[in-house]
Amino acid sequence: MKCSVIQQKLSACLDGELEDSQNFLVESHLKTCQTCATEFEKLKKMDALLDDGVRLRPHPYLLTRVKASVRASLEKQTRPLWAFLHKGLAPAFVVAGLLLGIVIGLQLNDNLPSRATTEQSADYSIIDANFVEPLPSGSITATYVGLVNSMQ
Repeated sequence: MKCSVIQQKLSACLDGELEDSQNFLVESHLKTCQTCATEFEKLKKMDALLDDGVRLRPHPYLLTRVKASVRASLEKQTRPLWAFLHKGLAPAFVVAGLLLGIVIGLQLNDNLPSRATTEQSADYSIIDANFVEPLPSGSITATYVGLVNSMQ
């Protein structure tokens, strides 16, 4: 066999994963090829270093902590803006909106013409139908205009 094929099977041979016929071919090649034998010895030394019996055991709750950390980071990334507003700023926005509505309402009220006297109210006509064609008698619009004008 070629050295490239043998070198691919050295790790499996060391771990005892080859069939007997394949294992025999690899061992017979190692007796005749110094390059492959040197490579096999390097693998044996590395395997001995890795299998020195010292095994670190992870903390029993390591997996739980990792899952919780991943879940928390995903929640931070996918949390919509309204969730933040809902928790802390929503009441403040409601109060600010109410105050703004009151201020705007007061400003609009100050800008409206007053109806304190009948002289002033005669100057302001809410509905002036003189600029359009005469309304048909008995229509809803004519009735409405008549009611509004009678209130002035």
